Amino acid sequence: MRLAVAVAFVLFASSALAQVARVELHAFSSATLSDQKFLAGERDGTPVILAGELRLPRPGTERFPAVVLLHGSGGVSGGVDAWARFLNELGVATFALDAFTGRGLVTVSADQAKLGRLNMIVDAYRALELLSKHPRIDPQRIAVMGFSRGG
Repeated sequence: MRLAVAVAFVLFASSALAQVARVELHAFSSATLSDQKFLAGERDGTPVILAGELRLPRPGTERFPAVVLLHGSGGVSGGVDAWARFLNELGVATFALDAFTGRGLVTVSADQAKLGRLNMIVDAYRALELLSKHPRIDPQRIAVMGFSRGG
């Protein structure tokens, strides 16, 4: 029985990954700042380089709608990946933003004070800027979808 489940999982996973025509990793600049500075409209925080995974659903030259996926306090997880696969199957590009690794974080689940709650808003805007310039993304059709802390 376990073997059958494992084989089914591998077949499902490989068929889901086959739906993605291209995966690109993109680094971009953002900033880490306190919630107070963010709310005061300040932009000068500690510079940080973050990254995200862009998945394009089909080859060619067409422009796709895109969704920026913002993870929760546990970091990028299988749940983010499942949504990316689902959206890719619908013909929507996804950008899974990692707001933690560039800041030296893995999780903030046990200590939410490790990162101001509003930093991921700054990160999302920086990701939107990056995607709006990508030749395969339609800049008029970019959405943001967040989970838990990223929501």
